[in-house]
Amino acid sequence: TASAGLIGARNSVVFTVFYLRSEPIAGSGNPLPPQFAAGNDNTQTGASAAWSLRVTPSVAFSAIVQGSRTEANAPLDWSTRQGSARFVVSSPLSARTTAFAGARYQVFRSDISSDYDEAAVFVGLNHMFR
Repeated sequence: TASAGLIGARNSVVFTVFYLRSEPIAGSGNPLPPQFAAGNDNTQTGASAAWSLRVTPSVAFSAIVQGSRTEANAPLDWSTRQGSARFVVSSPLSARTTAFAGARYQVFRSDISSDYDEAAVFVGLNHMFR
């Protein structure tokens, strides 16, 4: 994983890329069944970009775009691709409570499971108990 960021007085941008190769433990005995091998024998790559903006002293905006791809290692033959975009606005209501609202869009494409697209809006409160 590698990340690089630019931080300003009101804005920050962070870019991240990753590469992960997983392989089952070699040893004697029976190989993993196919339904377990998929999660243990693959290569994942991806990237993301996150931007945050301090709109006012008490209102923050953030946007995150990310994408990734998972491919089975040989002899398995499958791949998945997914991506998402999220936007959130937040503002403190008190010293321990923050309100937030946002939207997201996700896409998932796969050779081994159902494809989907999702669009959602959300609102919520985050309260910290001490």
